[in-house]
Amino acid sequence: EDSKYEIFNVPFEPNDILLNNNTQLNKVISSIGNSELYKDKEIIIVGYAKSKATGYNDDRHISLNRAIHIRNHLINSGFNPELLTKIKARGSKSKKINKNRVDLLIEKSTIAKLN
Repeated sequence: EDSKYEIFNVPFEPNDILLNNNTQLNKVISSIGNSELYKDKEIIIVGYAKSKATGYNDDRHISLNRAIHIRNHLINSGFNPELLTKIKARGSKSKKINKNRVDLLIEKSTIAKLN
């Protein structure tokens, strides 16, 4: 599924719902917001979490809250809320090493048409 998307990562500290440092998020916002390739494109927001808590439901709860936090930050940065309606909470279900992150996905086929 991921191969059809351009993916931007925002890392989180384990167990944190809010970002301690917005540097990476601001870089992502700048990359997406300043590019004509991504203008008016839907962004899928996918949260992941591997917490020190005991269960998968705890991880899903944290990952959902992270995704919502990122969505709110994007809206506050001027992104159209109508393009930010797909939010997924995957908990610790990730093949990547860093399970504490939020991914922003933009479909590549919509990008390729503009090249």
